[in-house]
Amino acid sequence: MRFDYECSGTALWDLFAGPDGRVYGNTHTPITLFAYDPAAGETEVLGDPVGHAGQVYASAWIDGKLHMAAYSDCTYTVWDPAREWSFGAEPEHNPRRLGTTSRDLQRAGDLILAPDGRHTIVAGQPGYGRIGGAIAIVDPQAQQFDVIDDVVAPQSPWALSTTPDDDIIAVGTSLYGGTGTDYEVTPGRLVFWNWRTREIVAELTPWEDEYVIGSLLRLGDELWICGAPNGKIAVYDFTRAEIVHEEDYDYGAARLVYRPEDGMIYGAFAGWVVRIDPATREHELLATYPGLHGAVALSGDWLYGFSDLNLLRLPID
Repeated sequence: MRFDYECSGTALWDLFAGPDGRVYGNTHTPITLFAYDPAAGETEVLGDPVGHAGQVYASAWIDGKLHMAAYSDCTYTVWDPAREWSFGAEPEHNPRRLGTTSRDLQRAGDLILAPDGRHTIVAGQPGYGRIGGAIAIVDPQAQQFDVIDDVVAPQSPWALSTTPDDDIIAVGTSLYGGTGTDYEVTPGRLVFWNWRTREIVAELTPWEDEYVIGSLLRLGDELWICGAPNGKIAVYDFTRAEIVHEEDYDYGAARLVYRPEDGMIYGAFAGWVVRIDPATREHELLATYPGLHGAVALSGDWLYGFSDLNLLRLPID
């Protein structure tokens, strides 16, 4: 049944920077991809990029195309902004729905390009009533999905990063399973996983009171780690194979982003916008906003965030 209704708008769900200088985001159900142009001050509503209800949980720009993993149908979609918008599953469609992962990977926590430059890697929590989650190795060109479940069971894989070793991926875990499941309260782990042999080669537990490794940001030979729910920070040194720095800002969890222009890390820690100098480890509180989401994007001299229906920006230079 179709019907018309009026409302104040659709709540924003995620936000990220695009290669063209625009700020992109998508909404909660119904899913809509949009782009904000800071130079023109205009927003372009692009459309539904997945073809079903839910949310786009993870996305990444790869070779100028946006790869998206969406809940609730476990879909994987690729959009090319250089082509006309025409959603579907056939080669001529754009965005094109390439396929699905599985119910073992229903809510994707992260999506990255594999070190071979051909595959992508998706990690996330399972569907309703399931535990363990999964990691999917995707070949977008061949539309092949290789789903490996229970990699870090009974926890779920959530955050991903490359490492100096092209065979090894860093995986941050989450204690959460699918909706409706019982789970043991255990701390989040940092797991080093050989994505070619599908084996865990090493792991460590940064903190006993952080139940999710929510964000991983690699800067050269260092891996910046942010936990949840407290937002503690740790720095792992690949050359020394150990954590070399820890910090507790006491703000809350965040997704870390890097700004090459000033060499700084930024994050929205439960409503507190923080800037971190990775060289000195010092941090600075820039602003706070009620209800500010943890997803932020950088474009030019501005940091963009959102709260409910509102797109926000903060000057950072």
